[in-house]
Amino acid sequence: MKYNLYKKFIICASSAVVLLTGCADISLDKSNIDKSNIDESDIEESNAEESVEESNIEVSDEDISDSNLEASSEEADDETSEEVFDEEAALKAILSKSELQRKEKTISFVDDFDGDGQKEGFFYIGDEYDGDYNEFYGEIWFANEDGYALVNNQFSYVATDEQSVFDLYMFGDKKFIVFNMSYTTEAVGRMFYIEKSSYVETAISGVGYIFTRQTATTPNEICVSKGMYDRFVEISSDESMNGTVTGHTWKNYYFFYDEESGDFKEFGGVEISREEVNTIVGFDVCTEIENYGGEISTIYKRGNGVVNINYSITVMYEDDDGEGYVEYRNVNYDMETGEFIVGFNEDEEPWFCSDFGGTYDAALIPEIAVFEK
Repeated sequence: MKYNLYKKFIICASSAVVLLTGCADISLDKSNIDKSNIDESDIEESNAEESVEESNIEVSDEDISDSNLEASSEEADDETSEEVFDEEAALKAILSKSELQRKEKTISFVDDFDGDGQKEGFFYIGDEYDGDYNEFYGEIWFANEDGYALVNNQFSYVATDEQSVFDLYMFGDKKFIVFNMSYTTEAVGRMFYIEKSSYVETAISGVGYIFTRQTATTPNEICVSKGMYDRFVEISSDESMNGTVTGHTWKNYYFFYDEESGDFKEFGGVEISREEVNTIVGFDVCTEIENYGGEISTIYKRGNGVVNINYSITVMYEDDDGEGYVEYRNVNYDMETGEFIVGFNEDEEPWFCSDFGGTYDAALIPEIAVFEK
């Protein structure tokens, strides 16, 4: 029993190590997330970034003062619409309003995001960049010509490659602002767009880590990595332990920008047969999984060409009667590249490497999912 428990611990530890070494399509470093995939995405993010004014302003306590963000009628008559929004005045007002003890660093992310001639901005205030964990700690605010509001309370945020808090994505003719909140073992992104100079939260905001796949070929695709505890289920004669679920997993779900709704839809999974998946991958992968000791449950094919095969392996301890666990795994194949998606396991068999742990659902957010093969 001790050997199997040790082996089970090694499986969990190995998953965490691979997260830190970047083997997976999405991986975790000291900040828990590797952002390398984002900068190489197929989304035209760089074009959007060129139009955004981002500044790092160091502000001391002496610089903080109250300021009226609303322009007077005389100012509005004399100035253009873009000049109505005063970035410096907005930042000073936010700094004055915030109850943070440390306001060492500010990051301004300002633009006419919705193209209506009025500028608006998101502002980070808080601690300096923490290079040990690749993150910031502080608050995020929003301001326009009418005033300001607290968007996200004191928290840690994953730093971008440019050591910012904010990322910008462009889908269709709409700009989306993203920041990822950093938890101990995962990150959760919030995503907004601007409409009539006010911020609107998207359908995929607050669900999981938001990123783009390096290998994505589907137009307007974006990914959400969802952290769950669904890898192991205990089998025990002790009723208090039997059925206990453990093991942190991180599974990628896929979304696309829908121009008709102006928000995102999910590539929902449609069940297919083992014969269909064997034809897709070009060999009898189902039999190989079963020869390894796996029991296949469901197989999903998504509209972006990603196939998920869910299976489980039951392990019974040799020295304990009726004691053991069930481990839940998956295999993931990308029809666009013709390759298995690299996950958290290392093995000579490509399908075995393609495991993100746990069980894939047909949809992460069923109410916005589109189920098409």
